[in-house]
Amino acid sequence: MKYILAKIKFIFLSLGINDTWKNIKPCDVLLLKHDVNCGYIYNEKLYSPIVDSFMEYCLKANFEVQTVAKFYSTCAGHSTYGAPYSMNRIAFRDAFIGRVLSLVRGNEYGNNYRNSKLVKVWKDILEISAPRLIVAIQPEATLCQASRELNIPVYDLQHGVIGEGHPWYGGKFRKDTATKFLPNGYLCWDNASTLVINKWANIKGIHAIVIGHPWFVRFSEQSKTDQLVLEAISKKRIFKSNKPTILVTLAWGMKKYASYSNNNGVLIPSLEDVILETANKYNWLIRLHPKQIRGPEHKETQKYLIDTFGKNNESVNWTEASDLALPVILSQTNIHITYFSTVVVEASWFDIPTALLSSELLPGEKFESYYQEQRNTGIAEILAQDKDKIIHWLNEKVMDKKTENKNESLLEENAISQFIQELLSTD
Repeated sequence: MKYILAKIKFIFLSLGINDTWKNIKPCDVLLLKHDVNCGYIYNEKLYSPIVDSFMEYCLKANFEVQTVAKFYSTCAGHSTYGAPYSMNRIAFRDAFIGRVLSLVRGNEYGNNYRNSKLVKVWKDILEISAPRLIVAIQPEATLCQASRELNIPVYDLQHGVIGEGHPWYGGKFRKDTATKFLPNGYLCWDNASTLVINKWANIKGIHAIVIGHPWFVRFSEQSKTDQLVLEAISKKRIFKSNKPTILVTLAWGMKKYASYSNNNGVLIPSLEDVILETANKYNWLIRLHPKQIRGPEHKETQKYLIDTFGKNNESVNWTEASDLALPVILSQTNIHITYFSTVVVEASWFDIPTALLSSELLPGEKFESYYQEQRNTGIAEILAQDKDKIIHWLNEKVMDKKTENKNESLLEENAISQFIQELLSTD
């Protein structure tokens, strides 16, 4: 109930922002992002590591870029990188009227009303901005429909794990979805992700391609003109001691989605016990999910961490661990533990072993398809939610970890630029 009330409050906060979408300027590339994509701060502005990194490659290729904040977002205007245009109020108006019509004339009528109105709004935005390419994280069906009707290609930019059991990307969930409600293509980090999508998408004339992870590619390149990256890698190490450093990445929605006893909404109790018991032996970095930083779970998560571990101290840190760029954090990390965060994938690029604590990843469970590649290679493995077993695994992995982390598998550095050039350089 607390989460639902916090979510409602979050939506109403977004309604305090004036709609500016009618003022959008013509562009070559239109990007979409939401608050939960903006997990970084750069020059005192909210910054989306993935979407805004893609923007940097577009700008580098001399293409005009405009950004729209997905509804319901507070990351709009000049407080956010790219100054996204907002559309919260018109989306809320249509959703509210659609809800009322659902109660009066049935769900189908109400949903059709809402969707048709949203398609109209998207078409208005696209006709004003006239982009040649749209890139978004999980573009919603009404945007896909509008873009297809106007013959503007829209691509879904990967932001997390892609597996057969994922309701957005898995075949059993998408095989019966009409093509008009789907993007023209998917921009993925690696081959494993494209294989999952192409199994069902190719039949519909949709293709997933590998372009790499825009954020990590930038840190791999470390261009002398990329001021953000240069500033990020200049940051000092969080911990001064030479103790092994363990990174814990949190997942949002644990109260709702995670199935384990004594669910506190943030950490598995056994992992909490491990951190408290080994703080004198290891450095612990606890990295919040963006939804726990700027979403409805913020206050509850902060309260739990302070009540459990006190404020950031010499052995447990979550402020800098959440604020610094993930590639920088991983360069300071020896071992990774998570319930089922996507950082499993990024950690594998640094040869960092991961312990997965979600029982839903076991055979026959709903997330059994997640992180198959990492689990098959042994860089990630599922552990029982047991304090002693986690400590034993931790001690064993720390003993095996003798070398410094090196980022050796970030794919071709020119893949993003090549995709942009190929799609936009021809009229």
